[in-house]
Amino acid sequence: MTRWLASRVGQAIVTLLIVTFVVRLAAFALPGDPIRALFGQGRPDPADVRFLRGFYGLDDPFIVQYLRYLAGLLRGDLGPTYGGGRVSDAIRAALPSTFRLVGLAVGLQLAVGIPLGAAAAARRSRTVNASLSLATVAVLSVPVFVVARVLQRTVAYQWGWLPGSGTGSGWSGYILPALALALIPIVLQARLVRDGVGATYDSLYSKRALVSGLPARRIIWLHALRPVLPAAMTLVGAQAGVLVSAAVLVEQVFRLGGLGSLLLAAVGARQAPLIAGGVVVLASLTVLLSLTVDILARLLDPRLR
Repeated sequence: MTRWLASRVGQAIVTLLIVTFVVRLAAFALPGDPIRALFGQGRPDPADVRFLRGFYGLDDPFIVQYLRYLAGLLRGDLGPTYGGGRVSDAIRAALPSTFRLVGLAVGLQLAVGIPLGAAAAARRSRTVNASLSLATVAVLSVPVFVVARVLQRTVAYQWGWLPGSGTGSGWSGYILPALALALIPIVLQARLVRDGVGATYDSLYSKRALVSGLPARRIIWLHALRPVLPAAMTLVGAQAGVLVSAAVLVEQVFRLGGLGSLLLAAVGARQAPLIAGGVVVLASLTVLLSLTVDILARLLDPRLR
């Protein structure tokens, strides 16, 4: 377990290094001058532009800028924004909203998807299986921002059951965004659990338990479901990147003010440090979520250890 964990942590570090290199290279290659963009339509003094470019190190070669950025990352510093302020402070203010959204979406994926799949396996009905397969195709065919907009207009604006915006509405404002974000993972989780529980239920030891008098429901929920849980956790890790990326779009629809809003504003303002910092934090969140669920999967399944 220790050797595996060290290997996974090493892979995570290499992944983040690759992400930082690609992001900084993309920021370096962005067209236009970010310093001149600070002045809007005005014509800045060329001396001021040269001073600011030197102050932010924009005249240095790319490798020098990248190594300086890595040195700052080791200190927990994502660098300054153009025009004043620190990238770390801006991300720290936006990160709690993204954490709440992604955390609640993962909770819904597990709390709804696993029981739904187990219930579908327990019914062993063609109608239920066909309905779940049809729901999977339908959900996968619709972009997540369309799902978010439909939920917002119907549940929030027409029916008034939940807030349509996360601004000032507390945790209740995250229910609809999390549901929109978790809808695809819930359906995928339900299908995986249904297939896994169904296969385990058809195994020899489950048939022996039935013959010995154990109720079918108990066999499914206490015995057939347990071997499927590591695979269910692995699916969460596999969906981590998609979940975090889709959260950027959902935040915009529901105006949650998380990292998604920060990134889009940074792109519009050509704030390369903010763009790089936001992408690095999102990548770190994805890697951390994936690593966590991999550890939980190994703890749940002794065969993996």
